[in-house]
Amino acid sequence: MFDAHAHVYEYSLEELEKIKDIKVICVTEDLESLKKSLELAERFDNLIVFAGIHPWNYKLANEKYLKKFEEFIDKNIDKIFGIGEVGLDRIFVKEIEKQKKIFEFQVKIAKEYNLPLNVHSAGALKDVLKILQKFKIEKVNIHWFSNPNFVKQINELNYFASFNQTLEIKENHKKCLELINENLVLIESDGPYNYKNIYLHTLNIKNTCEIVKKLKEIDENKIANNFKEYLKSR
Repeated sequence: MFDAHAHVYEYSLEELEKIKDIKVICVTEDLESLKKSLELAERFDNLIVFAGIHPWNYKLANEKYLKKFEEFIDKNIDKIFGIGEVGLDRIFVKEIEKQKKIFEFQVKIAKEYNLPLNVHSAGALKDVLKILQKFKIEKVNIHWFSNPNFVKQINELNYFASFNQTLEIKENHKKCLELINENLVLIESDGPYNYKNIYLHTLNIKNTCEIVKKLKEIDENKIANNFKEYLKSR
């Protein structure tokens, strides 16, 4: 089984022991969570670490911080397999222009090292896609993809889209899954997170896979192959 997006550094060691048989992309939100995730990856070989500054942390990322972040990636590039969670957010935070500068900075790093991107796009998918096309980025996962208006464009760009347990209650999320090319479907937990009485966690990834199979009629092997293709960039 595979989890295309989880905040693993927030899991306890006991939880990590329980998910050792699941390959998990560990997205990070800042330099501190990146360092912690790399430490965990030395102990648990199922963890695949991505480096990222979350758009909610745009105030943290001044010029000095960005330089330190980039230098850390350069020194640890053999242990880092993607850039994420990065992107833009027009729903929960403001200062979109400052967010764009930080996002573009990280997109350039992904381009330089030929790394896949794991993207947050709450209310800002149009802006996100414009930047990704500006830099001619090819390997992208739009995490928690829930905007049916952009399915056609995502299919044309050949970007991946990941889906989680909220398929049970979010009609827009379900509609996106129904319309997306089956070669682009990934599953994620976005754990650990409570969303409207649904506990999102890597432990529940098998249940998410079953939901996807029921709605899309694609099996675990197809989703696993998509996951491997997403990571096949370096």
